Amino acid sequence: MLLTRLFLPLIFAPILFAGTSVRAQTVPPDSQVLHPLSLRARASALPARFELLVWNVLKGERGEAWARDFRTLSANADVLLLQEGMRDSFMPAVLDSMNNLDAFLATSFTNNDGTSTGVISASTVRPSSIHFRRSPHREPVTNTPKMSLFVTLPQAAGPSILFVNTHGINFVDGSKFETQMRDIAQVLEAHAGPLVWAGDFNTWNGGRRRFLQTLTQSLGLRELIPEGRTESMPLDHVFVRGCPSARLVVLESIRSSDHKPLQAQLNCP
Repeated sequence: MLLTRLFLPLIFAPILFAGTSVRAQTVPPDSQVLHPLSLRARASALPARFELLVWNVLKGERGEAWARDFRTLSANADVLLLQEGMRDSFMPAVLDSMNNLDAFLATSFTNNDGTSTGVISASTVRPSSIHFRRSPHREPVTNTPKMSLFVTLPQAAGPSILFVNTHGINFVDGSKFETQMRDIAQVLEAHAGPLVWAGDFNTWNGGRRRFLQTLTQSLGLRELIPEGRTESMPLDHVFVRGCPSARLVVLESIRSSDHKPLQAQLNCP
């Protein structure tokens, strides 16, 4: 079972991307990567204790079931870090319906039907800065990068917090995964204040997992271990620095994506 877990992503990459699943895809130029999906943030700063939602949302493929779960889970969230987000006729409308979020997509690629996918960072506070990084390498067959989105949010009592939303490169060898993580780490090393690095890291084998643990520890980050987690090789993680009070839970009952949401309560003075 372990060997299957380790090698399935590489063995089946061509099959997963074959046939009708591969649409004509375009990687946009830098000037067309960032897109606002909602601009309704009302708060001037994060509260002293805030709620974070981290979730790979499977491109919203499970439709209204996903939308219902999302509205429930995000009702009290101050910050949302989503992977496999979409810029289409559905997901931005769901985000906008919350009526209190600024939400931005960092585009990995655009399909020939005009829809785009990537990572979405949303918050009840307008970001003071926002930028992105692509993975240095690309996924095979589709020739598309994975994205990280860096958003800085002010706090009511304390320094601004850097939130990094990452989708780890998947169907490649470990060295290319490590290159992406090191590339992100260069940005984190230059940030002196509190930070949260979270997302779907695609740590589907022990080598990737150990490398990420070593790298984050070298940056002074600690991993939050969620209550209720049953996975032996989790893909989704939350790492923090400068957040002494933190609690994380995995919501195992949610079935509207192939990933379980992570919900955290944080204090980062």
